[in-house]
Amino acid sequence: MTHLGKPPVSNRLQRSNGACWVALGPDGIAELYQSDPCRFFLPPTEPGDLPCGMLLTTSGGIAGGDRLRFEIDWREKTRAAITTSAAEKIYRAGASEAARIDTHLTVADGAHAEWLPQETILFRQSRLERRCRIDLAGDARLLAADMFVLGRAASGERYGEALLQDRWEIRRDGKLVWYDALRLDEENEDALSDPAGFAGAGAFGLLLLAAPEAPALADRARAVLPDGELCGVTVINHILIARWLARDGASLRKWVAAMAGELRSRYGLPARAPRIWQ
Repeated sequence: MTHLGKPPVSNRLQRSNGACWVALGPDGIAELYQSDPCRFFLPPTEPGDLPCGMLLTTSGGIAGGDRLRFEIDWREKTRAAITTSAAEKIYRAGASEAARIDTHLTVADGAHAEWLPQETILFRQSRLERRCRIDLAGDARLLAADMFVLGRAASGERYGEALLQDRWEIRRDGKLVWYDALRLDEENEDALSDPAGFAGAGAFGLLLLAAPEAPALADRARAVLPDGELCGVTVINHILIARWLARDGASLRKWVAAMAGELRSRYGLPARAPRIWQ
């Protein structure tokens, strides 16, 4: 595992500056470092399923200026899933700088990894910069989900006056095989309502499977897409990518869970998302 280095001391008041590094082996946790507010747990494995680790931020949410770093390493022949204990909330930043979350996933040759965090809820006037880097080796397999909810619908809040800068990159054996970037800010906020953009969606997300057999599973994945909704499946460089625009977070979660269950069943696993999603 290549560590990011211990978090530097911060003089900013009431700001989180935490990290969690986890190395998973065939027998469980091989290495662990964690600093507030990041915590990692490995509950007992449910019969017939993968071991499922759980990430938790004890701060209850992320505010402007917070810095969180996660590094997860699936070693050779490891089969394990990781999720989060709850939806992550990105609070209003005010005059603060953006919160930043950096995630680095490494999956060794022969390993089967699942990265299935719950949704991220973006409050109005929140500011988030996020980067996810994934390094795969050999025939490593990864099932990964990502879900955003725009505002707190229950309180009538509409997302806006905010910043979201999100980047994903996947490399296999050091070669870049997929890169995706999104920036939403006040200058292009009209894209949220534009029919050619987010079409007024209250949530959006993706599920991807990076595996040698991914192209052969495209039809199977398309069969569980919801009728009449803005969604689709594509394959590039042996990565199956499904995307959705949804009315709300509950609909998005249901659709992503259905797709995850369908793809998990391909590997003899229960056809469902992690139990904690329920």
